[in-house]
Amino acid sequence: ELNSTPGIASVGFSQEHAGAVAARHLLSRGRKRLAYVAAQLDPRVLQRGDGFRQALQAAGCFDPALQLMAPMPSSIGLGGELFNDLLRRHPDVDGIFFCNDDLAQGAILEASRQGLKIPEQVAMVGFNDLPASAHLVPRLTSIRTPRAAIGRQAAQLLLGLLDGKPAAQPTQDLGFELVVRES
Repeated sequence: ELNSTPGIASVGFSQEHAGAVAARHLLSRGRKRLAYVAAQLDPRVLQRGDGFRQALQAAGCFDPALQLMAPMPSSIGLGGELFNDLLRRHPDVDGIFFCNDDLAQGAILEASRQGLKIPEQVAMVGFNDLPASAHLVPRLTSIRTPRAAIGRQAAQLLLGLLDGKPAAQPTQDLGFELVVRES
């Protein structure tokens, strides 16, 4: 998580920007009724949702009823449950950004059980680009994050600070990548 507070060193990427990129991608595919489905509501998950909401507000299509926030841990099973709950209450949803790939994976599996066509009926974007996401049917579009690189850079930064070396670049934004697949 990036922190621009003076005197605070951080390594990561903008969660808000990642959420906005997911929203813009779905909008660019002609989707209008967009939902954010989140679990394990830590600050990063909430920041992703903020970026998604802000991009939808800028496009004039934000609906607060389409934010489904569950405090329990993220899982494939929960993804299927939340997907069912969302579609039961809002059958006109045509695009969903999931805060984690495991939720999106569960939604794709549940959609398959129900005979729903992804992305024709509902387009989906996940987050973190977990390995299984490239092998689902359809393959999941996801935001790939540099988790290993963040860990390495943060460890190097911390070791330098412990040795009394000030951080040459206290805020290190390693970015992210939207990996567009079939969903």
